[in-house]
Amino acid sequence: MKEERADIIGDIGLTTREATGHNFKSFFFADLFNNEKRAIELFNLFENENLPENTKVVLCNEELSQLLALRNDLAFVIEDKFIIVSEHQSTLNKNMPLRILQYFTNILYTIALGEGSVYDPELIKLPTPKFYVAYNGQGDPGKTVLRLSDAYIDKSKGFSLEVEAQIFDIRYERFSGSEQDKIFAPEKHSSVLGYSFLVHEIHRNLSNGINRDQAIKLAVGQCLQEHILTEYLEKTGLEVVLKMLNYEYNHADELNFREQKGIEKGIEKGAEKKSKEVARKMLNKGMDVHLISQLIELSEVEIEKLRAEI
Repeated sequence: MKEERADIIGDIGLTTREATGHNFKSFFFADLFNNEKRAIELFNLFENENLPENTKVVLCNEELSQLLALRNDLAFVIEDKFIIVSEHQSTLNKNMPLRILQYFTNILYTIALGEGSVYDPELIKLPTPKFYVAYNGQGDPGKTVLRLSDAYIDKSKGFSLEVEAQIFDIRYERFSGSEQDKIFAPEKHSSVLGYSFLVHEIHRNLSNGINRDQAIKLAVGQCLQEHILTEYLEKTGLEVVLKMLNYEYNHADELNFREQKGIEKGIEKGAEKKSKEVARKMLNKGMDVHLISQLIELSEVEIEKLRAEI
């Protein structure tokens, strides 16, 4: 197996490896860009650089797969920078900086530093971390950066830790005509544009009432017909591609289900709070507990507790 080490991380055990198979559950995005050439393309887009295709890259996904909480995370080292990219197709998760912090800390202590090395007096050199969220959801993300400090309860006297994740909107429908050509120069960012097109086609098919399995197959077929991502799709194999995309959308359905359950739970809590407020007002007016219970969806025991609090 071909192995190669980037200079800055030669001593911390991260190697680049050519993929020999799909032996772990991976999301399409992470698998597509877990490739030297396409990782450089992604880096050039995010960092507004123009690095050549022969730039040294260390791909980390295969070795670090056990650390990936979800398989749509991508990690690689390039130009003395440690890049972590999380692809996002659902409602923007504001806890992403916390998730990235956990992921990056695990990488440092599990792979990069090694047991006991943090206690050495000599400074350990580390690649500079850069974190991105590749947003490909439906609707405007509404932000350009997510910060861990947004979650801090008290920031009045400053704080000691910050994590920033830059949000890069890669939705295909966001760009049109000359603007698309300007930002997604086809000769430079063909894989990113191709991926965005694929997701766009899947969403379009779904919105037209086509079932998910057929929507994915039609979108992949459209890509092959238009010569989009052809090299990757043919090399990976249609069966594997369809399995990855189905796995990804199954997971998205699960997240949407959880999100909907959270909304429903919030509505229930809000309704209960409103009922208690009305019950208190009724109690203050001297209304009977039994009557209040009949008018409001609260038990007599709950109303008695409210009366005791007044």
